[in-house]
Amino acid sequence: MIINDDFNLFMENKINKYASNIINNSVDYDLLSLGEISFYISLQSILQSKCNNQYQASLYEIGMMDAINDVLKILGVISEGCFYDKALSE
Repeated sequence: MIINDDFNLFMENKINKYASNIINNSVDYDLLSLGEISFYISLQSILQSKCNNQYQASLYEIGMMDAINDVLKILGVISEGCFYDKALSE
């Protein structure tokens, strides 16, 4: 299983880093940081939903992860029929 305390700490540190960037840096970094935070929070929500067997992720979060999954498939990073978020939580 890839999801463990180290992975959760990595995700939390990334979210905190980019939140801090929004507070402490120029406007130029705001949208970059927002994009990073959006991804990590969405992934965190999807994975927590799967771990708790509850459907807590929003349609926006599910859509974002689905789009990323589609891009990874077309690039050949993952094979057809696979989902990267499923691979992370197994």
